[in-house]
Amino acid sequence: MSATTSIPTSAAVLLIALALTACGGGGGGGGGGAAAPPSAAPNVARAPDYTPGSTHASYRIGATDSFYMAGCTGSCYRDADGNLFDIRDSGGSVYPNGVVFLHRRLQGSPGPGEARISVPEPPRDVRQAWRDGWTGQGVNMLIVDEFGSAATPPARVQDDRHGYTVLMSALETARGATFYALEAGIGTLRYGAGGVRNQDGTTASASTKFHVVNHSFGLLNPSPTGDAPTRAEVDAEVADAEFRDLLGGRYRTEDAVITFAAGNNGMDTGRFADAVALATHRGTSPRVLIVGALDGYARTSNPQSQSNIRTDARLASYSNRAGSNAEIQRRFLVEYGGRPYGRQAGLCDAAVPVSQPCSNPQTISLTDFDTRGTSFSAPRVAGFAALVRDKFPNLSGAHTANILLETATTLGLACHTGSARKSASCARNIYGQGRVDIGAALAPIGSLR
Repeated sequence: MSATTSIPTSAAVLLIALALTACGGGGGGGGGGAAAPPSAAPNVARAPDYTPGSTHASYRIGATDSFYMAGCTGSCYRDADGNLFDIRDSGGSVYPNGVVFLHRRLQGSPGPGEARISVPEPPRDVRQAWRDGWTGQGVNMLIVDEFGSAATPPARVQDDRHGYTVLMSALETARGATFYALEAGIGTLRYGAGGVRNQDGTTASASTKFHVVNHSFGLLNPSPTGDAPTRAEVDAEVADAEFRDLLGGRYRTEDAVITFAAGNNGMDTGRFADAVALATHRGTSPRVLIVGALDGYARTSNPQSQSNIRTDARLASYSNRAGSNAEIQRRFLVEYGGRPYGRQAGLCDAAVPVSQPCSNPQTISLTDFDTRGTSFSAPRVAGFAALVRDKFPNLSGAHTANILLETATTLGLACHTGSARKSASCARNIYGQGRVDIGAALAPIGSLR
């Protein structure tokens, strides 16, 4: 965060367009200030309340649009379990192509026979949670990322691809969440430009309470003074505007689960001051999840032979590892870091009306964007947090984060040996607590450490 207070435009382009051999952990914008952050106290004193909320219709995303909705009347898609879906808005109208977010249309590649975005199927346990009625509905997720300028985005900003790909990664696990956007402050845009925006691009109400916040920017530079940041470097992060906002500064994020991309340097996460600050500050540490990347969705079986699922998943070669910092190890999870769409996907120019599909050359290709990284593993975990907060709406952010950590497993990882849920052969300095087991997380566990 503070390392990115004033990064030049060229550095931002390098970060997103080039360093995204593994996208993620890029630099959040700045505005480090001298004012002391709020001293937010974590809400962990009360016992967790596992009273379930109401179930919802499956396979929906937020109030604006839907990717896949049960039933099929037009251009159809059949998942591995034989369910048919098409692309509809929340009113039931079939979109000619794609889905709209922040004045921009995400769509499949224009051309005959390509009337939808081709997205990889999430694993079977995620789809089961949706069928059980837990899709993230009623959960507000704030994505702090790069989407272009505020009310009137420029006609072509290549790096907009990052924010929209992060959004699609979150959709892969939480189709029912309501999404909001905040500019991360990359390139010529300042952090928070335009304020928090709704899915339709309008300004969000100041009273909006956020249940999950995803940060896929940060961790630009390791500490220059050694393997671990100095106290002064950590304190500088805590004084940064973004950090203060995570504590409930300008936005209602004081009880949000925070998912934070671990970065793509192939290093120990503990070398980065912003990660250390998040993992150790009393206002953030109980509710932060720092997320590394795997080379596939790790599962114990793959009956549909899905290409993005591995029974021997490994930490991706680019991903930062948990490292030796014990506090980071306790808050570290790993998840798939690949791109959230398949064959063809594109982002329409901002000048194209959202009611119309766009055609080349009005489409910025997402498919040729090298989308691998912790930037895309973190929002998938954010989606898992949304599912838990959907089912158990009375849980605090700290309780929700701890449920995901305590029910995490190393099953499906190449390092796993034996029959226990967590294997000592999966080193904590690499994998932290392991990967999310959403089925276990959605079952009440009674007590939390």
